Amino acid sequence: MTDTIKLTDMLYTSSFKIGGKEFLLCKQTSHKWHVTDSKGVVLHTSKTKGSSMMKLDRLIEDAKAATVKSKKTTPAKGGSKPAGSGVAVNYFGFSYGSKISASAVKGYCKEVWGGLLTLSNVEFDSHYWRGTVRNKDGATVENARLDYVISYMRCPAKLQTEIIQKHRRAVVEKLQGAS
Repeated sequence: MTDTIKLTDMLYTSSFKIGGKEFLLCKQTSHKWHVTDSKGVVLHTSKTKGSSMMKLDRLIEDAKAATVKSKKTTPAKGGSKPAGSGVAVNYFGFSYGSKISASAVKGYCKEVWGGLLTLSNVEFDSHYWRGTVRNKDGATVENARLDYVISYMRCPAKLQTEIIQKHRRAVVEKLQGAS
C-alpha cells in the first residue's frame, strides 16, 4: 500500500466531510479504491468500492462517538453512568429484551431501513434478538444480531448495496445534524 497518492492521477474522487475534516474516496483503477485525507495520505485501500464506503461509514461512527464523548455529559436517568459513554452510538434509543415482541423488532427495522431490509425468523435467544435479514436483491444473512442491524445501522457486508449505504449515510447525517 502506498503512503500517499497523487489525487490528479485518480479516475474518480468524491469528497466527504466527516467530523470537520475532509476525506476522499478515490478510484485508481477498476479494482483499486482508496480512502484518503485531503492531502492524499492513504488511510485505506481496497479492491472494491463497497469496502471503502464501509471504511467511510466507520469514520462517521468514530466521529459521532468522539463528538458525543467530547460534549459535557449528564447522568443518565436513574443512574450515575454518563450519557453517551458507550463505544457504539445507538442512534434511535430503541429498547430490546424479552418484554417486547417480534413484531416490535420488525417495526423498528421498517422505521429505520424503510423497507430496504426485511426480517424473518425473529426470535429472542434469552439474551439478544436474532433473525434472518434480507435485502431487496435477495441476499440473506441468517442469525444476525438485530440490535446491531437496527439501532447501530450495522448492515452485514453480504447485504451491502449502494442504496443501503446511501440510506445509512443520509440517516446518520440527519441524526448528526439534529444533535
